[in-house]
Amino acid sequence: MIYYPVPGHKQDMFASFGLPQIDLPVTDHLTDVVISLPIHTEMDEAQLNYISSHVLTYLNQ
Repeated sequence: MIYYPVPGHKQDMFASFGLPQIDLPVTDHLTDVVISLPIHTEMDEAQLNYISSHVLTYLNQ
């Protein structure tokens, strides 16, 4: 999944198409609650540990 901080239906670039405003409550909710973790094939163990420890710290608050 690719995370966008502003859902597609609310992005300014789509306003130029003149489409009607639509209500997408699930999309809006997911935009508020999904987190995007940096993950790629070149990550080393130190980077993985850094990310993991910060996620765990946040979740244990």
